[in-house]
Amino acid sequence: MSFNRQQQAIIDFSRHILRPKPKLTGTEFANEKFQLSPESSSEAGRMTLHPYQEEPINCMTDQHTEFVTFQKSARVGYSISLNITTAYFITQDPCSILFAQPTDDEAYGYATDSIEPMIRDNPDVSTAIGSKPIRGKAKKEKTVKKLYAGGILEIVGAHSPKNFRRRTVRVAVGDEIDGWEIGAGDEGDQIKLMTKRTNDFYNRKVIVGSTPTTLQKSRIVKEYEKGDQRKRHLPCPFCGEYHTLEFENLKYEKDENGEVIDESVGFACPKCGVIYNQSYHKEMDINGKWIAKKPFKGHASFFIWAAYSYSAKSTWVHIAKEYEEAKSDPILMQPFVNTVLGLPYEDNKETLTPSHIMKKKEDYEHEVPKNVRVLTMGVDTQNDRLEWEIVGWGVGHESWKIDRGIIYGDPAQQAVWTELENIIENNEYEHPHAKMKVYATGIDSGGGRTTHVYAFTNPRLHRRVYALKGASTIDAPEVTRRINRDVNHKHYGTTFFMVGVNRIKDLVWTGLEMESRGNWYIHFPRKPMYDKDYFSQIVAEYKTDKGRWEIRIKGGRNEAFDISVSNYAALRIAGVDLARLERDNKILTANVSRLKKKSGTRELSSGI
Repeated sequence: MSFNRQQQAIIDFSRHILRPKPKLTGTEFANEKFQLSPESSSEAGRMTLHPYQEEPINCMTDQHTEFVTFQKSARVGYSISLNITTAYFITQDPCSILFAQPTDDEAYGYATDSIEPMIRDNPDVSTAIGSKPIRGKAKKEKTVKKLYAGGILEIVGAHSPKNFRRRTVRVAVGDEIDGWEIGAGDEGDQIKLMTKRTNDFYNRKVIVGSTPTTLQKSRIVKEYEKGDQRKRHLPCPFCGEYHTLEFENLKYEKDENGEVIDESVGFACPKCGVIYNQSYHKEMDINGKWIAKKPFKGHASFFIWAAYSYSAKSTWVHIAKEYEEAKSDPILMQPFVNTVLGLPYEDNKETLTPSHIMKKKEDYEHEVPKNVRVLTMGVDTQNDRLEWEIVGWGVGHESWKIDRGIIYGDPAQQAVWTELENIIENNEYEHPHAKMKVYATGIDSGGGRTTHVYAFTNPRLHRRVYALKGASTIDAPEVTRRINRDVNHKHYGTTFFMVGVNRIKDLVWTGLEMESRGNWYIHFPRKPMYDKDYFSQIVAEYKTDKGRWEIRIKGGRNEAFDISVSNYAALRIAGVDLARLERDNKILTANVSRLKKKSGTRELSSGI
């Protein structure tokens, strides 16, 4: 049968339209099809993978890798890799995808901030999913659930077991698994629950990734070790020896002020010893290769840290400077180890004993040491007493315990509060350059005398006397101001402050662990009230596998630990800038009588 020119053109066009499109590899899809969104990248537009990203993305999208694990630092492009993988399984190899974030709120945030822009900026994805305006109650569900021919994408929070029920998917993704709570209710480990959703598929794909937290509870470290444990090896630009970039091989010099000299920063080759700078990095990565420690048995696991990154904030110079800043401050060291090195932090929160800390007691040269810039008071409320402690604070949150005591009596009685006010208003402590009083006070309101705490604190809020209430979640901010707006509530109009107790106890424990003086170190005076009972209270808790502080012995006393939290909260709420006070050589005397000024030290009666 013969066709005229017009008929043949129609037939050829139809064949072109109906011909199955060739399936691209993950790398080909990323480089040829994927568009970066301005919300997730500093360079929006056509994606160009870095050499170290190619093999992981191919493993995330191929047919023979069943499990993929990423132990990583921040700023290595992992989130973008997940977006590429999601887009691939929507357009190139359609199937259902379950994407788990730590919580429902984070799932919604990820869908809004990352997935929605990805859909908008990638025509093939937006065509597959379609766009239909939706409002009201259904809008949130529409955001975290996307339908397309061949599958459904659902983005859920891993904290609840119901989010893993009644779902059958071929691809399951667990993001930031070290941030997941241990166990989803009573139904066990979430990774196993998520993985079971893929059991019906011979070609399933389970992807998990995270920045590590602590060695004791890190899930990503365990998952990485289950796989073949691949690391990126780069050739030395001088001798050609393939090696991994190890932090201990990062070399640099410092000037007379202790500042990193940028031009000196580089890695030393472990074979020839030559130090090469970052100008060689790109060429080394082009010729680099992933090398596995164990045989591949369906589980590809990758480790990558910031030194391999092309991010402007992850240069080798930045890494050296971040380390110099963090090495003298334990509060900064864990984020450095986790988010820069991609390694778990060794958490030694089980090592402290009362006798160990008692050895730190010392004789102060003055009642209030010269480096103290402000005094705070923390108060713990019990049904038969108030326990209080006064702490002095210096630059870097180095602190000195100054005084403590107990006011016996039911806090429902006015006499107890009268005595507390007398201590706040009238107790003076000798600093070398002034008599100091308490500048800010934090009082626990979570006991059985909440109403009486509020009755004391609210009229004195302008004098920096604060009611504190512990937050129930382990990741709550350090302090958050609240006002009771319920007109039918007995505490209507009350101002109080939610305290991230769990987070602050981490800080306090870090100070207790420190052996050398400096940032966050806690000093104890050689005074009778700082006895063995006190030190037993201050180490009365431990951190569980779920990351929550709990008392070791049921019914045990932990007032000293709790009061330390209240002192820090009072300091934070008052907004004291310790670095500025140190720089300006000032102390906060809180409206006290002045002593003769010495050595140029200036005094402030209120404010900074």
